[in-house]
Amino acid sequence: MSLNLAHAFVRYPEIAGAASTAAGFLAAEAKERGQGPRHILVATGPWIGVYAEGNNTAPGLAQHLSRALEAESLWFGLAGRSLAYRVQRYKLGKRVEERTEPAGLFGSEGAGPMPLYPDAEADVFEWLGKAAIPEAYRFLHAEELGARPSGPADSVQIRVGPEGAEEQPFAHRPPAIATPGIRTLFDRVDEAASMVEDDVIVRGVYDRDRALALLGTIQKMGGRRRPPTGWSFRYVLQSPEGATLLDPVSEVYRIERQTGRVSFDLVRG
Repeated sequence: MSLNLAHAFVRYPEIAGAASTAAGFLAAEAKERGQGPRHILVATGPWIGVYAEGNNTAPGLAQHLSRALEAESLWFGLAGRSLAYRVQRYKLGKRVEERTEPAGLFGSEGAGPMPLYPDAEADVFEWLGKAAIPEAYRFLHAEELGARPSGPADSVQIRVGPEGAEEQPFAHRPPAIATPGIRTLFDRVDEAASMVEDDVIVRGVYDRDRALALLGTIQKMGGRRRPPTGWSFRYVLQSPEGATLLDPVSEVYRIERQTGRVSFDLVRG
């Protein structure tokens, strides 16, 4: 699957205090909105990672931790299929940085201009790197966090039930990194055809220059993909605008592929 994640990090030296503060916030949220997903807080050096089951940590939790702990916190939401992201930084509960790319992607009714699509995965990965978030914890899935049989309690699982929040400390098993850099996940695996695929969802009114920029972004992304040995890989292009956008973008791709300016495989969804 593509990288579709939302995580938070808070710079705080003590896992128990951060977990207790998060548990209070989550319990209050549950009273208003109903029971939410479990959360896991993990010490990763100076930062504590906050991972929600389903990988959709709310930005409000990052802001609350920053205010209550008088600390710096980070939050990001990454929509890999849509080549889009949002990042936020808080200090003492005040938002001091916010960026959404592509700018204005969902800001107007109907199809607006075709956005200038960024390499969203790389942008967020590098933003977290500048804050010294360890690579293995940047795009980690909550479901991958396991426990070691022994060791100091450097993590806390929080579950919110009818009687409030329950905190369960444990020693986490550090995630393994197959290779350095941005991890590779695929939307579809076809074992019979020895093929893996990733979706790319684009929006807006066709613009040739923006289409060429999109292909350049996909070219960079494709260079990071690592399909199994002997397998092929391709992108599947989709759009809410349907053929109105897919037809001209596909034609630009055909020309760029023929001339060798791009090397990835792309088909229409």
